[in-house]
Amino acid sequence: MNKLKRRPFCGSRAGYEVEAVKNFCICNAFKYLWRHGKKNGVEDVKKAAWYLNKFIELEEKEK
Repeated sequence: MNKLKRRPFCGSRAGYEVEAVKNFCICNAFKYLWRHGKKNGVEDVKKAAWYLNKFIELEEKEK
């Protein structure tokens, strides 16, 4: 049976996944702040705050 060689960029993807979630949080926060005046008002601002707090939580875990 052939063994596959592991390339350096094929290592753990956990770091990339965390970065993807952090970027998702920032983008969603922006989206909710952008539309708050035209759609759901304070509810959208609260959603944006939730995503920003999640981003901060993930950022602080990495330190």
